[in-house]
Amino acid sequence: MNQLGQPSALPPQSDPATKKGRSIDRLVTLALSMVSFVILMLLFLGPLAMAQVRQELNSTRPLSAKADMLGLEQAIKGYRVEYNRLPALESPPPLVDNAQGYNTTSAEGRQIIEILVAKDTKKNPRQITFYEPPVEKDSGAGYNATKGLKDIWGSKGYIILLDYDGDGLIADPAHRGSKISGAVLVYSAGPDGDYTTWHDNITSWER
Repeated sequence: MNQLGQPSALPPQSDPATKKGRSIDRLVTLALSMVSFVILMLLFLGPLAMAQVRQELNSTRPLSAKADMLGLEQAIKGYRVEYNRLPALESPPPLVDNAQGYNTTSAEGRQIIEILVAKDTKKNPRQITFYEPPVEKDSGAGYNATKGLKDIWGSKGYIILLDYDGDGLIADPAHRGSKISGAVLVYSAGPDGDYTTWHDNITSWER
């Protein structure tokens, strides 16, 4: 009641629908702000994350190349134990080392791999699978029966040097006039794809 004895006016009541609408607007505004924040963070952190991924890949590829070369080396040694000779393109095997090496993407290199995977039954009559090459990836790295075996960078093949003369030594391809003890040597051109730049080549004999 007011001073004149009349009923006091009730305060205006808020429309529930209006309240609900305002709440939704606030939620939408908050959600948009969060989305904007996430987008900004991605724009800022994206290049850093990609750089980190590239760095990780660059650090692991040499290890993968080493694993590929070790697989080849063990396969060739396994063949030698089984047949008492190194795999060769001709019969009888040569009496001098293959100083130029077999490139695993060349016809000669592919033939050596075919012997090791038991595809060439004349050179591997017992049909023993000494080697299971890595499957070809989208990058080109890995083995393809037509293209041969490419290194982890997907551009060049591995080079295989074999001790055909049986003296237990192979000419060091990186240092003319030097010799390396071993029956099998394998190396990769490395990330620059150049066999002659030894600063980044990956080798089987350097552990």
